[in-house]
Amino acid sequence: MTTAAIQPINVYALIVGIEKYQAGSDYDLDGPANDALKFANWLLAHGVEPGHIYLFLSPTDRNQGILSSAEDKGLMPSPATHDRIARIIRARLTNERSRGDLLYVFWGGHGIITKMGMTTRRLFFADTDDDTKWNLDFNSLVDALSTSAYGAGFSKQIFLIDACANAFYEGVAQTRQGVAAGVEFAANGDLDQAEQFILFASPEYEVATNNSNTGTGHFSQAVLEIFQEQPLLPNMKAIAEQIQSDFIEKQKVLPSYWIKLPNKQIQCLSKKSSVFGHANNIPPSSVKEFVGRESKLEELHQILEENGGAEICHIEGMGGVGKTELAKQYGLKYLSDYTGGICWIDAKNSDIERKIVNFAVENFGAKFDEVSGSKVNYCWNTWQKWREGNVLIVFDDVTNFTQIKPYLPRQNSQFFVLITTRKTLGASLVSIPLEPLDRDASIQLLKSLIGDERVNRESVAANELCAWLGDLPLGLDLAGRYLLRMRRLSLERLLYLLREKYSLRHGSMRSTDPTMEYQTGVAAAFDLSWDELSEPAQKLGYILALFDLGPVPLTLVEEAINVSSPNETANLILEDIRADFLDGVDASNIVAELEVLNLIRDEDVNNQIVRLHELIREFFRGKRDEESYTEIATDLQHEFSRGMLAIAEQALEASNFSRPHLRALLNFLIRVPKAEQIDTTLLDFLDLLSRYYSFQQYIYDTGYLESAIAKLEGAKTYLQGLEVPNEKAKVLVGKLLGHAYYANPGQHRLQAIQSMLEAQGIANSADQADVTGADHELWLWYQIFLLDHVHNQLSKLPEPVLNLTAEELEAQIAELLPTSLEDINVPPESEDVLPSILRAAHYWGHRGNQVTDQLQRLLFSSLSTVEPAEIESLSEQGIRYYSLAATLRAANFRLSFPQEFQQHLAITLVEVPHLPQWLLNWNPSTNSIEFERFTSASQAVGDIAHQYRGLATVQLWKYFYEVSRGLESTLLDEARIVLDIASRLWEEAKSLLAPGEQVIKYYMWMASSEMMLLLLERYNSNDQFPTQSEVEEQASAQIDELQEQYGLVYEWAKDKVLDLARGFHNLLSNLQRSP
Repeated sequence: MTTAAIQPINVYALIVGIEKYQAGSDYDLDGPANDALKFANWLLAHGVEPGHIYLFLSPTDRNQGILSSAEDKGLMPSPATHDRIARIIRARLTNERSRGDLLYVFWGGHGIITKMGMTTRRLFFADTDDDTKWNLDFNSLVDALSTSAYGAGFSKQIFLIDACANAFYEGVAQTRQGVAAGVEFAANGDLDQAEQFILFASPEYEVATNNSNTGTGHFSQAVLEIFQEQPLLPNMKAIAEQIQSDFIEKQKVLPSYWIKLPNKQIQCLSKKSSVFGHANNIPPSSVKEFVGRESKLEELHQILEENGGAEICHIEGMGGVGKTELAKQYGLKYLSDYTGGICWIDAKNSDIERKIVNFAVENFGAKFDEVSGSKVNYCWNTWQKWREGNVLIVFDDVTNFTQIKPYLPRQNSQFFVLITTRKTLGASLVSIPLEPLDRDASIQLLKSLIGDERVNRESVAANELCAWLGDLPLGLDLAGRYLLRMRRLSLERLLYLLREKYSLRHGSMRSTDPTMEYQTGVAAAFDLSWDELSEPAQKLGYILALFDLGPVPLTLVEEAINVSSPNETANLILEDIRADFLDGVDASNIVAELEVLNLIRDEDVNNQIVRLHELIREFFRGKRDEESYTEIATDLQHEFSRGMLAIAEQALEASNFSRPHLRALLNFLIRVPKAEQIDTTLLDFLDLLSRYYSFQQYIYDTGYLESAIAKLEGAKTYLQGLEVPNEKAKVLVGKLLGHAYYANPGQHRLQAIQSMLEAQGIANSADQADVTGADHELWLWYQIFLLDHVHNQLSKLPEPVLNLTAEELEAQIAELLPTSLEDINVPPESEDVLPSILRAAHYWGHRGNQVTDQLQRLLFSSLSTVEPAEIESLSEQGIRYYSLAATLRAANFRLSFPQEFQQHLAITLVEVPHLPQWLLNWNPSTNSIEFERFTSASQAVGDIAHQYRGLATVQLWKYFYEVSRGLESTLLDEARIVLDIASRLWEEAKSLLAPGEQVIKYYMWMASSEMMLLLLERYNSNDQFPTQSEVEEQASAQIDELQEQYGLVYEWAKDKVLDLARGFHNLLSNLQRSP
């Protein structure tokens, strides 16, 4: 564009800045209106008449001050609606009388690309909504402003467009309410009668980004900064290249531009080339924000740089994990390091030679007319003459190394080769294995797609959605794009649809974006690997899909399929799998097939333990159900369940690995059975589980029960309808159902109490009817457990229910508990006492929790009037209860894990106040605690830590009361010691986790106790007391740290911790202000 002097009087501008859209707050942007006004101010500073600036602003509510600022400058801003803007364009810009030397068009807001015959950029007006998506057909505006029929009224035109150009979804675009609701301008006469320079914030199928810190678009910010030193008609090509260079350095999405001269169009940046001046054909990226792979980019660059072209590097991983995107982002980030070019070859399609030759022709003008030998070798040998510098050759989606070997460049310092593959190609290549994202990166990716507010509003559902998707980038990207389209769909609802209804068949798991690698979604990505598997490997996939997530011991697979089925077809399949799998050699080969294609992962090579990704399991299940034996899929699962049941007792005793898979077995069996059929497998499994408390506690601690209420209610109804009553099954299901309601505090407390009371009545009647006493200990255990939990729930209700009182329940429990378990100084020796140790520990722990709640309520509401004797009594009770609970749990741990007790507990317990000396030297004569024997050392130690945390909390409340009365006290030092012991025990619990095991969720309460300690220490010091917002921020950060450290999310506990932090801060603040 020629840069002759332009008179300000002959300059006009259409300036649009849209932040607020009629479609709703989810569409809001932060910055376009402000950027638009800044550009108008630049024009005014250069002498452009205010009346020549057609300004359209739709700021957000908080940015309304922009309108008055514009009016103060003599401008007349109007709302950026389709009718107002179209009227100005037709009357002032494309009218036959429109004349001027220079026209600026500046637009900031939402934009899209549509492709119906031709690619069109469209810019949304402020009055677009979900029903009518009003938009400007930008291509038609450019053409209309350049036609001879209008006299090419503005001989020079500059367009600055800060808007996205990502794909619009065809299902919407084809409707009358889609792109058809667009404002178009007819191009009458010959085109290209004006000089036009068009600078876009992003190339086609890319997004433009905002700087949330400064409230401006990255593109607009760069343009405005450069324009400050420019004349009214700048050198736009130089500006575009300067912005491009800056964006490469900052790793931003790169802008693109057109230069249109009269009678000729030059597109300086093609769709294939994302960067100016570099020979490359990196495909366009569909990713809005690249997260979680920064270290992999650096690792990849370091490997390629260190090897200097001598080694081939390959990125390997399962389908959809982001191998291709990592390669794309690497090429864009390090483009300047490969001045010889980046040649991208899609290896999954044939004719690799043609693709290499075409690259040389298109980028270097290479001629092959006289080449007699290999054209590819000619390229490698001649490349340095075409373009000096390092060259990166990317072979994307290689399925077999022999596929590309004939086309590899010679290994020298100029050529660097990068391969992406779903396979492990061999030890001779340098490998970068790519795993799914970590959870923080998954959440960030989701936020980049649907916005922070929406994710934060449903943080629990967002976390669970990421977990269901296995943190797989492809799954997250598809789900995010779907949620972006379905703005009224909650994350929780989508999660339900994926989990319970459609799995990978749901629309959110399919792609509608033409730039995405897998056009038909997640299943398509996995299908590529599935098709390469042998039939035995596919059948093993069917079986692995029956297991739960987490580590799967292959020995467990062998045992589970080693059953005979009465169903002939199911039996033939099982026999077929056994024939292949139980042969040691074939089994290794079958497993290796799945591993090579990254469909399963070695968790522990020595112990033959593998792991499935979450979505791979869903994919295997879908394949199993769609194959020729669809009708017997349920029968196959049932026979597998019989196999699992056959080894369940051994698994419950011996292996933490088995517990998730037994949980999956329970989940399958308690689906609502048919009332007319007796499900013996279900009854047998419930009978077995009724004797394994530790597994029952495991499925509660890992959050399974609260999600299984409907299934448990169905199982309860089924059991009530049996002609021959099964009391153990009824008690167990009633207990599990009560525990499930118990895990959902609030409105479910009454249901928990009713279910547990009903189960306790059945257990009591069964105990009375058990004339031989064979199951007396079992019935006794259930009665204590159920009465204890009813008592605990009752204490949390504001008033009595069902004519129950705490005193009556305590009396009933006292009759059932051995009296020796009420005295901390008496070791539990006799065989009739040992089976009740852990049950008594739970009871005393709950009593301690009740005391803590009483202290909190009392001191929050009646600090000035409460009597010292009442606080003293409650504190003594709390310390006694928690000490009993911790001691009895430690005793049970000593019986369950004698060696681990000495290694992980004894040294720490020496420091505990209130610890009875008999525990450290205890050598019981019997270990008869089979029913309540811990099977998880981590769970046992975590439970003990939780009791000492409670004990410290009682001490902190008592210390606070004494401080409020101006009394001297040493309790703070003692509480600090006990809390430190609890913290060290949690670390021990974490170190004792078995592979695939999660720590129990009570660790969350450490945050509230540690916050109380911190505030009391700050209160006693001369330091400035923190504000409430500082306390909330620190408590929240502490909870987040604990969640990250231990890997569980426990949202309602987080709310309780924050409530306590606020309340305790207020109490201490009021004390400070008191004279």
